[in-house]
Amino acid sequence: MSTISVTTYRGVNITYSEEMDRWYGESEDANISRQSLAKLKQAIDQNLKTPSKYKGLTVLNYKYGGSFEIATITTITIKPGGEDDSVWIRNENGKKEKVYNIKNLYVKNPENVEKMKEIMRLRDRIGELNNQINTTLAGMERFEIEEDDNG
Repeated sequence: MSTISVTTYRGVNITYSEEMDRWYGESEDANISRQSLAKLKQAIDQNLKTPSKYKGLTVLNYKYGGSFEIATITTITIKPGGEDDSVWIRNENGKKEKVYNIKNLYVKNPENVEKMKEIMRLRDRIGELNNQINTTLAGMERFEIEEDDNG
């Protein structure tokens, strides 16, 4: 994607994508895009007017594939009507990402950490059982068609 760094507005770095014909703003407090620069600046103003009480909250992010990662909420943007709400997190490695399903975020507290550990133990058992199934399958005689039985 061909992007051009344009300016900074209220601490938000603004870039323009020629390929997408879209304006993008990214900072610790805002990650948004709009079709015009004016609309992007409006969205930045709105986002910065509503600071999140959840910013800095440590959460357990349940990832695709069944693993967890510990992350910190950096931004929550709530839109009227609940459409296009977004939660941005930063994981322990510093990678920032948008969470598309807020139901996969869990408060990091001692009770949830214990439940997370139990889930991971259960996932390990599933892996062990799958290995046992594959070993058993490998020991079974397979059906095969012999070449001279074509007719």
